Amino acid sequence: MSLEVLSAVPTLFAADGSVDLAANRALYVHLAGLVDGLFVAGTTGEFPALSDDERLSLVSIALDVAGPDRVVAHVGAASARQAARLAVAAVGLGVRRIAAITPFYLPARPDELTRHYVLIRDAVGSAAEFYAYIFHERTGVHVPPPLFATVAAAAGLSGAKVSGGSAGALAEYVASAPGLRFFSGDDSNPGRSLALGCSGVVSGRSAAYPEVFATLLRALRDGDGDAASGVSGQSGVPGQPGLLGQEGQSGGAGPLGQSGLSGASGLPGPPGQSGVPGQSGTSALSGALGQSGASELSGQEALDRIVALGASIGRLKHAIMLRGFGTDAARMTVDPPDFTTAAAIAEQVANLPQTTPAPR
Repeated sequence: MSLEVLSAVPTLFAADGSVDLAANRALYVHLAGLVDGLFVAGTTGEFPALSDDERLSLVSIALDVAGPDRVVAHVGAASARQAARLAVAAVGLGVRRIAAITPFYLPARPDELTRHYVLIRDAVGSAAEFYAYIFHERTGVHVPPPLFATVAAAAGLSGAKVSGGSAGALAEYVASAPGLRFFSGDDSNPGRSLALGCSGVVSGRSAAYPEVFATLLRALRDGDGDAASGVSGQSGVPGQPGLLGQEGQSGGAGPLGQSGLSGASGLPGPPGQSGVPGQSGTSALSGALGQSGASELSGQEALDRIVALGASIGRLKHAIMLRGFGTDAARMTVDPPDFTTAAAIAEQVANLPQTTPAPR
């Protein structure tokens, strides 16, 4: 069984807050050369702050860059009416895979949850694979595995993306709905997700550090367990668990007193540059991460170093900016890095391995 890694891409904005279509295209082109596909306008993409037209513009760019088989368009909204409208429009653009987060803001009874997904499925018919997106911490809607199985059967779901605390029950989700495909929003250990029966990972960090994921995927697909696992399950900081990275989620305080990251993507800056005036990149945080470059580590060891930096959209955008893709502007509250963490992010970017895409 092979694992698919989809980058949960951020939405890049210009300094005036408008969507920077050229910067987003450049990022998509870079990612499409290293990972399996793109998850567009999800949590990391700040979808609640985007208009329908903006979301569809990003989907159109992704389709043009990566093709319909490598794009998942997130069409979720608080109302089924809006989600269905977006789903129909996305399918009209050529999308073959859609995902929709559960209703949010107001609570949803099980029958209401089922109806939400049935309405979206009825709108698109059989034109696209359709995945639920479960993220209790962001929506307030809890979907335990038995309820998901009921909803999936009623709405003809193809599977689900499972994020936040629910990702800890992935084995139960897989068992609840045999034959469906599950994607983990926890990207801290792809090998573990594969072992649990997942079909893939939707990864914010891979949008920032695609080279690390490409190296790790190659090892997994080649059956090189040693190269893939390294210190599998560790966070890169002694005594800290590896389950830190949910796509688009800060998850509270990280292992070093920080609350989030998802790294970078593009061309690394000059080695030794921190990207922060007056910093060499050798901060207390980077010291805690160790001095070895990512190229000297196994795939999972390199990922553990990134996990130790935390997981927030702001840190992801900061790293992407350092690599030359647009600005770090955001429309939502995204937890940008402090001075010390920014220097550590820059050091990790500067030491990214040179790699080629893992065979699909």
